[in-house]
Amino acid sequence: ERLGFNVVTNRGFLDEDEGKSREIDVWAHHSSLYDEDAKVSVRTVMLVECKATAAPFAFLTRPVGGFEQRPPEEILFPVPAYKRNVRDLGGGRNTYTNDPAFSALDLANHYWPFTDGRRGVAIVRLHRQKGEWQADNASVFDSLVYPLAKAVRAFRKDFDRNGGRRAAPRPEEWASFVVFVPTVVVASRLFEVDGTASDPTAAATGHVRLQRELRSTNLNGLFGIDFVHNEHLASWVQGTVLPFAEKLVEIVQQYPEIARTNEPTRKPWQDA
Repeated sequence: ERLGFNVVTNRGFLDEDEGKSREIDVWAHHSSLYDEDAKVSVRTVMLVECKATAAPFAFLTRPVGGFEQRPPEEILFPVPAYKRNVRDLGGGRNTYTNDPAFSALDLANHYWPFTDGRRGVAIVRLHRQKGEWQADNASVFDSLVYPLAKAVRAFRKDFDRNGGRRAAPRPEEWASFVVFVPTVVVASRLFEVDGTASDPTAAATGHVRLQRELRSTNLNGLFGIDFVHNEHLASWVQGTVLPFAEKLVEIVQQYPEIARTNEPTRKPWQDA
């Protein structure tokens, strides 16, 4: 709330895989652009699980590769893709390719999971058992990763009234760019180990992004979850998350057509 978010605690959502209600600890909404005349908005929605456990988390990390910079599931665009390479075939027919909005707007160069340079590929929770350290990861995925990915899908529907059925919103509908930020805020220490290092060692960190490809009945795509130490949370949101939303505002204000049509007259990818 001190960072300008509207906050709801213990907010429920439908788990479509299991057909039952689940709950997120904190749902927080921030508006970077809200233009009532144009019906265009840019929003950030944080979906937060809070863990007060003293057991540290450790991540195996590696550099982010080009193939891993695919359009993420955590950003909702009013126009999911734009027409490129349009060619007139005559007789009222044409051919074109569809370029996802994330790629067309060159957002990989601004989105923190990719500009960070490394991603978490594995996670374990460390705990003491009978005087010895034990590592466990099954409970982490079952209790944190999958539920947060399901929460992203569920809350997308609050803003995606179109449900992907149309190429662009109708004139009377809101055109919303929404950045979802599934986050685990922890009181325990976070460690990362660079899996590509010749002599890997564990180093303390305030933030790690875990990125995994998930497949289930209703989950199909590349999902990322940010793990943040509670003392690092405010500076991370102010210095990393909200600046990305402001970059989206800058693009939308410079090219307002991208919110309303899949073939804008002025094309950011051509101007660049």
